Amino acid sequence: MKNRILTFIIGVLTGAIVMTLVFSFINQPKNDDNMGNTPPNGKGQMHQPNDNMEEPPAKPDGNMEMKP
Repeated sequence: MKNRILTFIIGVLTGAIVMTLVFSFINQPKNDDNMGNTPPNGKGQMHQPNDNMEEPPAKPDGNMEMKP
C-alpha cells in the first residue's frame, strides 16, 4: 500500500512539472508579434509624439437623442 501511494505522489509531481513546462512554452511571446508587445521602431524605444499633433474634432452643438 505504501508503494502505491509513493508511486501516485511521484506521478502527480511529475505531471505537474510537465504541465508547467508545457504552459510556459505555450505562453511565450513570439518575435514576429507586433500587437503592442514590442516597441514600434525596433530599437527598444517608443516613438515620441511631435509638436504637430492636431486638435481632436469639436463636439457638435445641439441635442443628440438616440432613437431606438
